[in-house]
Amino acid sequence: MPFDAIQAYDPWLPSSYLKKQGVSSVTLETLLETSKFIFVLAIPSAENEALLSRTMLQKIRSDSILILLSRAHLIDFDALIEFTNENRFKAAVDVFPVEPLPKDHPVRKAKNIIFTPHLAGSALQALQNIGRMVTDDMEAILSGLPPMNLQIAQPELINRFN
Repeated sequence: MPFDAIQAYDPWLPSSYLKKQGVSSVTLETLLETSKFIFVLAIPSAENEALLSRTMLQKIRSDSILILLSRAHLIDFDALIEFTNENRFKAAVDVFPVEPLPKDHPVRKAKNIIFTPHLAGSALQALQNIGRMVTDDMEAILSGLPPMNLQIAQPELINRFN
């Protein structure tokens, strides 16, 4: 995989949409086996609980870094700690199974994990940016233009909810 290639696994987005964005649609297995940096960004649902199971985490390359930013619900956290302690890969974690993170949680002593409190969305700059995006979209809509930041559902996915 070339260094500048971007690939994604997303069961909700059609590959045609990803391709328009310059992203290659791949299976989860392929993504884990070939990516240097793996960003985990998903809203938790019944469908994706433990999406990154022990079996899936075993597929990650030894020179990879897993970056968990969305919810701990998506990953087998015990396996994550075990595998980083065994130097199988590195991780950066912003979310945990229990928040605030207990003082005696094993991740606090884990090797090859950088962890931060789940505060990214609370940062002043993030809140200012969110407010600016909302007002920009409201101004566009009131001017008769389409919103620039509002997420628009892909028509192909609407039937998944019917």
